[in-house]
Amino acid sequence: MGGILKRLLVLLILLVLFTLLVTVLMVFAGGSVSSATPAPSVDRGALFWNSTKDSNNADMFQEYPRQHPNGGFAGLARLKIKKLKAARQLAVAEPPKQAAPKAAVGVYPQGFKPGTTFKDCPECPEMVVIPAGSFRMGGVSGGGGSDEKPVHTVRVPKPFAAGKFEVARGEFAAFVNATGHGSGDGCYVYNGSEWSQDGSKNWRDHGYSQTGRDPVACVN
Repeated sequence: MGGILKRLLVLLILLVLFTLLVTVLMVFAGGSVSSATPAPSVDRGALFWNSTKDSNNADMFQEYPRQHPNGGFAGLARLKIKKLKAARQLAVAEPPKQAAPKAAVGVYPQGFKPGTTFKDCPECPEMVVIPAGSFRMGGVSGGGGSDEKPVHTVRVPKPFAAGKFEVARGEFAAFVNATGHGSGDGCYVYNGSEWSQDGSKNWRDHGYSQTGRDPVACVN
């Protein structure tokens, strides 16, 4: 009987020691966990704002207050939305001004029929469309001077436009004003008995009066 009691006493002592050991291990384990550095928190609202703040899309800014209604940038997002919508309405109300098309000088106007007249600009000479074709150039009647021989065929492969009238003084003045073309170094004028070169004369002053509709002179 005494031997049994001794065994029970030894088992009880071992159980107590085991319980103490488990308690000590749990205390140390809890202390190591509590002493670990906590993971930093992620501000998802700030990340969203940094990826959106430079955008010009109002829909993206509307998404911020929807996902983060109490976020620190909700007020800025609403203000940005108002500005973008106002700019969009202004762009619709006032479309960008387009530069006036320039006259295509020297380009045959597609779609114009032969005989049609047109102007490239208000001050430009009146032009007439000449059809493609061919003609005999020279003294076709058999007479004529040496500069009209030999008679030969001239072919015009494509339609083109030429001035309907001689270039007027006003039209030439518009050309000079637009291009800065010089007045030249004189021209041939009639002095009462013969034609002679006069370096002081030009299309602006050639010795007689003209209107803007008269043919321009002294431009040779």
